[in-house]
Amino acid sequence: MIQWCRNRVIFYADRETRRKLASLFRGLEMTEQKGYEQLVPFLKDAQMPFRNIRWSDEEEVVYYETPQLPNLDELIELANFYGCPFECTYRLPLRKEYYRVLYRDGKLSGPSEAEPIEDTTELTVRDIEGNVKVITDLDSALALAEEFMGYRPIEGRPTAFDKRMCAYWADLYSKLKALKEDNHNNKKQ
Repeated sequence: MIQWCRNRVIFYADRETRRKLASLFRGLEMTEQKGYEQLVPFLKDAQMPFRNIRWSDEEEVVYYETPQLPNLDELIELANFYGCPFECTYRLPLRKEYYRVLYRDGKLSGPSEAEPIEDTTELTVRDIEGNVKVITDLDSALALAEEFMGYRPIEGRPTAFDKRMCAYWADLYSKLKALKEDNHNNKKQ
């Protein structure tokens, strides 16, 4: 019986590259391996199949499963092909811990550096628009929300959209911060 590894991958790329990656993974999601070679020709000898592939438009993140271990060699090939770093957060079969590796500037953080992530459960938070967001890495989500809430227009006054986005990220950041504090307090008890 095959044990499946749950993977979550973020590609740090420009908007156009993320659009191409989204299209690629949506294609894989629709075919679930049929036509894999046509979609990713340089990965035609892939050793590890994907399954349960899902691209999240909201997070611009891909979720999928691989047999027993993450498919890091294939992710490196994708990252090199598209010229972008990636972060892979994964949960090994039968373990309750999540691990994270980073690939940047041709270097992959090694297994000894893949420390278990403190938050091992998926948390949810409802954003200002009423959408439920699933959080698998609370620290990364906090860092992202903090970064986005600091964005301002380069020129001119903020538009209504700019103001709405600023309020969105400030609200999400405060909710994530509260989740972190609750988790911290619960662990002390």
